Amino acid sequence: MLRITQIAADTQTDYTPILFAWPSEARATAYAADEDAATFSRDHLADLLTSLASNPRIGRVAVVAHSMGGWLTMESLRQLRLAGKNSVLNRLRVVLASPDIDVDVFRQQIAVLGPMEHPMTILVADDRALAISSCLAASRPRVGALNVNDPRVVEAAQKAHVRIIDISALDTSDAFRHDRHVRLTALYPQMESASATADQSGAFVLDAIGTTLNPLGIALAAPAGR
Repeated sequence: MLRITQIAADTQTDYTPILFAWPSEARATAYAADEDAATFSRDHLADLLTSLASNPRIGRVAVVAHSMGGWLTMESLRQLRLAGKNSVLNRLRVVLASPDIDVDVFRQQIAVLGPMEHPMTILVADDRALAISSCLAASRPRVGALNVNDPRVVEAAQKAHVRIIDISALDTSDAFRHDRHVRLTALYPQMESASATADQSGAFVLDAIGTTLNPLGIALAAPAGR
């Protein structure tokens, strides 16, 4: 609750924050338990997003998911697509911060979800918590630790019509380097308004100041969602 209050204050926007709480153990060693809890919660998140996006009094719906919450969010978005709720998905702007998702699982999720009206943003970094998660998962790579300097990652981002941003240059006081997205929230509004990449897919690196996105490869304009 304190974290979402901090984020809402730092962004200085007129958004009304809504916290979707799910029963995470909040421990790096509780990976299996968190995965079960996220699976249990995905229907409830899909219902919440449907309710928000269907309310005519609500404008844009921004979804920010962190760590294993990214897996939960992707599962909910996938369910909405399979249910034919395209109008709900078209209202959403999705940011996955350090998503703790197996790369192959994400590839399958995004294949079902397809391109969204606004390209999904994925924040990646040199994240120690995700390194631990990878070790616990038989060294399988995590989406939140993708290397944007890898041409294959750039190509995959363009093909999937998502926007991958490396935020490793931002300072963090967290020993696990797992909370850089919190600092980014204070800079996000001006970064979005000043950036020509706001609705482009591809791979980018955020500079140390936190206001400029430097593209890697060719950033492609995202098509309209289905």
